[in-house]
Amino acid sequence: MPGRGEQGSNGRGRVVVSGVLRELTTRDDLVAACPGDAFARWDPPDRLAAGFALDEAVAYLRRSHSGRPTMNVWGPDIGPLLVRLRDGGVLSDLGAAWISVPRDQIDVLERTVSVRGAASGTGCGPTHRRGRRPRMTG
Repeated sequence: MPGRGEQGSNGRGRVVVSGVLRELTTRDDLVAACPGDAFARWDPPDRLAAGFALDEAVAYLRRSHSGRPTMNVWGPDIGPLLVRLRDGGVLSDLGAAWISVPRDQIDVLERTVSVRGAASGTGCGPTHRRGRRPRMTG
């Protein structure tokens, strides 16, 4: 069985994307996609502006206290979900100013999405997270 950092990888640094991308519209959808996750149960609003799940990874769009759109992404392997959202144009369309991921997967974000700006720890959710400002290129 592959290690945590290798899940979703073909061993050559490329993320293998399989599975069905599911759209999530409510907090209940998010909780169902990652059962037992306290962050999913208590942090998001009842209605999600946008939400997605692929395998065990989830993402949802929210507004920061200043009104900026931000995206929270988490799960045991976020790579395939980020690739699917990037390649489908979803990340560009949503215009998230920040993407927050689990600290132990910040390298996945950096390999998948062009980022700019400094990383910052937000300390929210079940693990400490670091956010990066995405820059869509292409």
